[in-house]
Amino acid sequence: MPLDAALVADVILAKAAARGERVSNMKLQKLLYYAQGEHLAATGELLFDDRIKAWGKGPVVPGIWHRYRQNGFLDLPEPVQVPTIPAFYDCTVTAVLDRYLSLTAEQLSEMTHRESPWMEARTRGQRSAAISEATLKAHFSQIRSQRREERRIDVAIATTKAQAAGFIHRHGGLFQRLASS
Repeated sequence: MPLDAALVADVILAKAAARGERVSNMKLQKLLYYAQGEHLAATGELLFDDRIKAWGKGPVVPGIWHRYRQNGFLDLPEPVQVPTIPAFYDCTVTAVLDRYLSLTAEQLSEMTHRESPWMEARTRGQRSAAISEATLKAHFSQIRSQRREERRIDVAIATTKAQAAGFIHRHGGLFQRLASS
């Protein structure tokens, strides 16, 4: 069962503060978008129920944007109480923060403008069209697939390097004798 978007926002703000990071409303919107997409692709289920809209500066959860609009572009306060969510959901939030928290709101916005969920919603001609769950899932599933391929390549490279290092270690004297002759 999906969580309330306000709860997920509070978890993001609390976890960011625990890492010494402050988050603006614009950045929070992008982190919510990435959390929703990653969770949907990983589990086939929504992280939260609220719809994500394709606004001019990128994806936005309108209810959360309105909750913090008085802050403008300033950093948001951390929650008074640190919320907890089930580990199933917490893993997604933590992974998204590990990957995206170090980026600025502007960098995240630029990234989302190059991604199919935002672009597709914007091309429908509506100013704030909803980003479809199907497009979000397909996009993030493709990203997850690319990451798996990158991990396989990284493992293959590491294995090859280890094998080469072992070969050189075992036969290093031969190379030295050949080089000196």
